[in-house]
Amino acid sequence: MQNFILSLASLSFIRRGIEGEVNQGQCRDFHSELSEERKINNLTFAELEENEAELTKLRYWLPKIRDRDLFDAPKYSQATEALKAYELDFQLFSQQIYQAQGIDSEPL
Repeated sequence: MQNFILSLASLSFIRRGIEGEVNQGQCRDFHSELSEERKINNLTFAELEENEAELTKLRYWLPKIRDRDLFDAPKYSQATEALKAYELDFQLFSQQIYQAQGIDSEPL
């Protein structure tokens, strides 16, 4: 019985850890970062590359978390939705940078 209780406690700890990892994907407020860059008119290709690198990390990182999640952490779907929202905001940010640089659209 004691081993069973320890096993349940371990599973609970692991699940909270996975949820915490997934939740970390939402912790950084990317939308605020992009909004701040817009506010200070820092619409440069260097800023675009920096934010694209962050987006690439998230795209790579989130599925890895899911693969390790044996307990179906409920916050994963929230993190996925947050990533989709960031992708849309990043796309708009990208368009704004191209416009600010006098280029009509991104190259194909």
